[in-house]
Amino acid sequence: MQYISVLYLLLLCLLLPLYMKNGYGELGEAKGVAFLIIGGVFAVLALIHLCAKRKFRKDGFSYAVLFILLANVASIAFSADIQRSFWGLPGWRTGFLTVIILIISCYYFYGGKILINRYVVAAALSAPMLCFVLGILNRFSIYPIKIYGQNPSFLSTLGNIDWYSGFLSVFVPLGLALFIHEKEKSIVIRILLAIYTIAGLLAIVSQGSNGAYLIVAGAYVVLLLRLIETRDGLKSFLLGFSFLGIALLIFEVMLRFMGSSYNYEDNYSLVLARYHVGLVILALIFFLYRVVRLLEEIKHEYKEKLVKKVCIIAVTLGALAGLVLIVANFTDDFGNGRGIIYRISGDMYLSLSNWERVVGVGQDCFSSYGYSDPVFSTSLLNVFGNNMLTNAHSIVLTALIEKGILGVIAYAVFFGSFFYTSKKEHIDLIYVLPVVTYLIYGMISFNTVLNLPYVYILMGLGLRGQRQE
Repeated sequence: MQYISVLYLLLLCLLLPLYMKNGYGELGEAKGVAFLIIGGVFAVLALIHLCAKRKFRKDGFSYAVLFILLANVASIAFSADIQRSFWGLPGWRTGFLTVIILIISCYYFYGGKILINRYVVAAALSAPMLCFVLGILNRFSIYPIKIYGQNPSFLSTLGNIDWYSGFLSVFVPLGLALFIHEKEKSIVIRILLAIYTIAGLLAIVSQGSNGAYLIVAGAYVVLLLRLIETRDGLKSFLLGFSFLGIALLIFEVMLRFMGSSYNYEDNYSLVLARYHVGLVILALIFFLYRVVRLLEEIKHEYKEKLVKKVCIIAVTLGALAGLVLIVANFTDDFGNGRGIIYRISGDMYLSLSNWERVVGVGQDCFSSYGYSDPVFSTSLLNVFGNNMLTNAHSIVLTALIEKGILGVIAYAVFFGSFFYTSKKEHIDLIYVLPVVTYLIYGMISFNTVLNLPYVYILMGLGLRGQRQE
């Protein structure tokens, strides 16, 4: 079964990101159905193996898994559209069946015997690397692969900018964490991971969505707070942070020579390039690294508590400043129209009956409920026209409507149990960082089959204590 588990992992990492049935036409549906087939077969085999071996644990995370399962059962039982809730909305396929597959795969990777080594990891990251490169080239109007429906709205083989960014929210921080994990080991592997991570950061920088910078901010804040406990950790953070400077510098150079081909409107990346922020970051890192090395050479005591306090204060002030800016600039146009989406979604939740507020209207039934109500249907059609709004563009707000307060609490317990255990057992950043960045970016985005399956697998592997040798 361990070989089947590796095959499942490789199929998700190698096949799913690249798979296309009719080009960009119904791309989400093609990937969604592919996941249901691959994941469904694995879930059945994994469940049979778990039952045969009786590998069901009685611990905190197992009860959290049971809680999330019961919350989803309650949601589909009282769904506004049971068939849609079970199979998932066409083009998305994040319904009840997908949730069951994710839960089983997570629990199996948590308790099963998994064979993972550097070769498996290298193979798994090869397709994401290709997706990074294709996305970067596509944004500069270079299309090495001719795909049906090709236009600036779509990137790589992943779809529109939100699907693309959701994929990056998992695989870019994963590369960064793997690089940190490989310190003092193979120099060749570190170089390859550095190239992978810089390519991923360049993909984030070039793709155009300002919201994707939440991935970068979340990754480096978590990295900083986890590594500043030692001087070597601080040096590792500075080295990892230099990758962002390199990515911004490469983007600036590309704009200088290929700026006329860049096919996205004004965004933060263009501003950062205009003010040479990449060079500023690299210069600052070089200065700080030399200071740290100087203090190390003169054997100056590393004051962990002071450094940690300064960093926490800086992060807190930065977060408060960002929150103030968001509140001050929050209008219906905020976040490429997310402001009005959040307002309508909030009104939708308040319009639910007391029972629906508890269990929700059913998985993937956001649009079923919204467009069946005369008031909300009119609002949605007036604002979005023929473009159907299928979710609240926030994983929390979407879950609140589709799975109710019970579902939101269940997911909070589920992820909370993972983070509590990760802190208690000192689980490596390889598993923690991508989950954190997925959640942070998910606050302004949505779940797809291009982020959720990987998050659940990483959680299962992390809690199992699996380590790549």
